[in-house]
Amino acid sequence: MMRVKDDSTRIALTTGGMVLGHLIVADCFARHGFDCIITAGSDGTHKVGSLHATGKALDYRIWHVPKEAQVQLINEVRQNLGAEFDVLLEQAGTGGLSTAPHLHVELDPKPPQAVIAGV
Repeated sequence: MMRVKDDSTRIALTTGGMVLGHLIVADCFARHGFDCIITAGSDGTHKVGSLHATGKALDYRIWHVPKEAQVQLINEVRQNLGAEFDVLLEQAGTGGLSTAPHLHVELDPKPPQAVIAGV
């Protein structure tokens, strides 16, 4: 099942890439047999430089996934989303703002690396 934590959770996905990214994350949770619960979107207070306010980041509940299954789930999310997404397991107290461990997913494309001929 896919849902938001409660009525305080606001989602303002601003790109098709982020919508697709969320669907991929939800599918990974479902394949492992766990609910996909968004705990933060564009709501709340986040770290300086966070992409939450721009609709390019979501946080997902992870504490309901047993520790031994978290690594496999997170690696699958990373693999399926690809390099344009950052996927981080953030612990409680990260940046003084988080109250519980969560999976942070943000659409953060990197510019292509320059290729220098003859090197």
